[in-house]
Amino acid sequence: MDAIDYWTDVVLESTEIDALHVARYVRAPRFSEGFGTDGKYCALADEARQGALRDNRPFWDVLLRLAARKGELTDDLLARASKLHPREMDLFSIAASEIRIGALRRRVDESSRDEVFVMASKVSLVNGQTRHFPMMDLRCEVGAVPLCSVERLANWLLPGGYALFASGRSYHLIGTELISGYALSNFLVRSLYAGDLVDRKYITHHLERGFCTLRISSSGQGSWPVRIRP
Repeated sequence: MDAIDYWTDVVLESTEIDALHVARYVRAPRFSEGFGTDGKYCALADEARQGALRDNRPFWDVLLRLAARKGELTDDLLARASKLHPREMDLFSIAASEIRIGALRRRVDESSRDEVFVMASKVSLVNGQTRHFPMMDLRCEVGAVPLCSVERLANWLLPGGYALFASGRSYHLIGTELISGYALSNFLVRSLYAGDLVDRKYITHHLERGFCTLRISSSGQGSWPVRIRP
């Protein structure tokens, strides 16, 4: 079951969901963690990438530490590290009645190859309220971290129930219980106690946005997200 099948089933099984929120953005060219062709930072980025791969640490954690030790920490680097990616995201809603008859997959299938679709955590209910499905990106590499460890972490983060997905080398979580925006913020903050088993930059970005997102289409750099548990 891929991510689109999952969200279609969520709507099919619910009588309280009026609409899901979806976003799309144009995939940026892949080069050196967002540095583009800026030669000013190429050597630093190459050294950071090697260190991140060697020590299995987040690229930007390694790069900022390197820059600080070398006396090369700049406002520009800090700004790049804290930027929201993607910068421009088109957020829109799709009615539950349309999703039930395949509208979500049609929107993705009819998109261009450069477009990436993500599901937002935000859900509109038939009673007019807004709730969220908690979401999280894990830093547990598929094939390197035993699935039993990933499931233990998932149960700790989302004791009310979850769906576990894999895409490329990564795992992703979606909670099965709807929660308030305030509870979503608390969930994101509490997730930081899991250290580098979770994607801390993902948490920071979505605390700033006020909602979470997880990809539902191919990024061009990895496979479609596929449900693997439970």
